[in-house]
Amino acid sequence: MGQETKNIYFFENQFFEISETRFWKKLDFGNFEAISKINNVYIDNPDFSIIPIEIWDHISENQKKEVFNNSPSTTFLKSEKPHIDSYIYWAISKELQKKILSKIPNVNLKHFAESISFFKENKNQIKVFVGERIIYISSYVKNKLTLLNRFNFENTDDLLYYFLSVVKESQLTQEPFHLDYMGIENQILLSKIKEILPQTKINIYKETDFNNH
Repeated sequence: MGQETKNIYFFENQFFEISETRFWKKLDFGNFEAISKINNVYIDNPDFSIIPIEIWDHISENQKKEVFNNSPSTTFLKSEKPHIDSYIYWAISKELQKKILSKIPNVNLKHFAESISFFKENKNQIKVFVGERIIYISSYVKNKLTLLNRFNFENTDDLLYYFLSVVKESQLTQEPFHLDYMGIENQILLSKIKEILPQTKINIYKETDFNNH
């Protein structure tokens, strides 16, 4: 059997690891010792874009960066994602990059959005990861990624607005779809989704609710 892939996450300015029981838990990165076991670090950052592979080589570096706040304190990374026929191009602060690589020199740095970019074929699906003030949402319709985005929010009404906007943009308002719900469990939001879209099949991944562990 191959060695199991080990990941840690940097989300809302906090490091997390996955426990032996598969639950998210906060990680004291400064005292973290199991560095040899880590393959990937998934990093939350608002500056990312998805660029189709077919046009990647036809866009200059300046064009790729023009949608970002191109600060001298950041560096840019790319990840080729064949399953969505695209690159994820994103910015990371040089300080955070140095902090991680000084501890885990050979680790793969990935954008957090990559963690919700995988889907099951032949199934209309939306994935969300809810934090305390950030939500990631991706949608997959007819075997194609149609949207992957990150939003800041203040309250449950904001969460519902962003979710329904994605449903509408993905043309799933009248279509049954599966919702994979990850992160902090918001029962008010889930109840409203069930009320507005009763045909939706909801899978809740309680092990990702880092506020309860």
